[in-house]
Amino acid sequence: MTAVDVDTEPAADAVTDAVAEPLISYFRLGVLGVDPDSLSDSEQIDRLVLLERLKARLDAEQILVLACLDARDKTPEHFVVEDVRLALRLSRTAAAARLDDARLVATGLPATLGLLTTGAITSRHVAVTCEAARRVPPDRLPDLEAVADRRVREQTPAELARTLRRAVLVVDPSGAERRRTAAMGGRRLVAYPDEDGMANLVFTGRAEDVEAVFGRIDAATRLLPADDPRSVDQQRADMFVDAVLSGIPADGLPMQHGRRPAVEVRVDLSTLLGLDNRPGELGGYGPITAAAARELAGDPTGTWRRILTDPASGAPLDVGRRTYRPPRPLGDVVAARDRTCAFPGCAQSAGRCQLDHVLPFNRDDPDAGGATEAKNLVPLCGRHHDLKTKQHVSYRREPGGAFVWRTRTGHTYRTRPPDEWADPPSAVIGGHARVLLTTTQHRLR
Repeated sequence: MTAVDVDTEPAADAVTDAVAEPLISYFRLGVLGVDPDSLSDSEQIDRLVLLERLKARLDAEQILVLACLDARDKTPEHFVVEDVRLALRLSRTAAAARLDDARLVATGLPATLGLLTTGAITSRHVAVTCEAARRVPPDRLPDLEAVADRRVREQTPAELARTLRRAVLVVDPSGAERRRTAAMGGRRLVAYPDEDGMANLVFTGRAEDVEAVFGRIDAATRLLPADDPRSVDQQRADMFVDAVLSGIPADGLPMQHGRRPAVEVRVDLSTLLGLDNRPGELGGYGPITAAAARELAGDPTGTWRRILTDPASGAPLDVGRRTYRPPRPLGDVVAARDRTCAFPGCAQSAGRCQLDHVLPFNRDDPDAGGATEAKNLVPLCGRHHDLKTKQHVSYRREPGGAFVWRTRTGHTYRTRPPDEWADPPSAVIGGHARVLLTTTQHRLR
């Protein structure tokens, strides 16, 4: 390959006034060039947010430039990809992807572009939105973007991805089911070598199968002694090998929140009866198509529970008691209500979390402390429970189900209830409370 010398001086001279002057202004305003050690922790956080918003604005400007270049390129070979690749030192694939995203955002996602321009979201949020947008017909993009617009300002990219996965199923249920059926043909197990005597084993399969396998392996690690020197990841890896080579019986695993490790599926009764095609919810994974939920409902090992929900908010109100194994009622209600760890951005399933008292329980004088009841219990994973216990953060729960967290630097962050709570009023059947059904499956296939 012949080396290519790139002369950047003419281009740099041409844009000096357009680029250098704004940067000089940022220095004068104290946005850039500030010694971090001269600021307090709180000021550091504020400046971090300011710089992130500045990056977002620049990313928005770059999207507009890329979209303009793409629109002007009339060559059948799409030569603008090569121009972008050379200018930004990207691979051809990466350059083409940048142009594709820019075209989609500039022409089909105007609200998303606006949020990026104001710094309300980051380029990663935009990438997640583009990924979801490619899975729906162009005429449904406004519906998809409307869902994203309601939540994106308060969500991490991972949380937004989960929101949009559900939105894709809602705005285009038939297309989602076609893609799921086609994707099932791609299930596989492959091995490939790594460095230093290691190798990788990658299993791609149905979400419910993956969750069932991981849940059993994860539960098995709790059988190990507390002084086991291995990390949790190492324990899971070793347990996986033991499971494949010798087997892990489900009956021998420890219980958590009153149940053996299992796959949980939530689905509306109306969907189960075929009256609508609302998405179901696979515990630990997220939204699944109505057809997939109905398939899982037919598993003979499933144990059903009813969950009554509020017709206005969609929040779980009550959990039925007709279960194979008597559950811990409070744990059922809290897990059904909050779904995941209550800390902002944490996706740990509520079923694997610890239950924290919002108002601390007083062992010496129970009447003086917080009660052990659903409204005073919140699921927190081990790390975030420890963070709260050590008073690095504090929180309160609002009446509508949102949490407001406050950090040691005085910054506050607000989370919202699960997406299902915000479903449109049309989801309420006959003006009455919706009825969700949860099946706990101990054996799949």
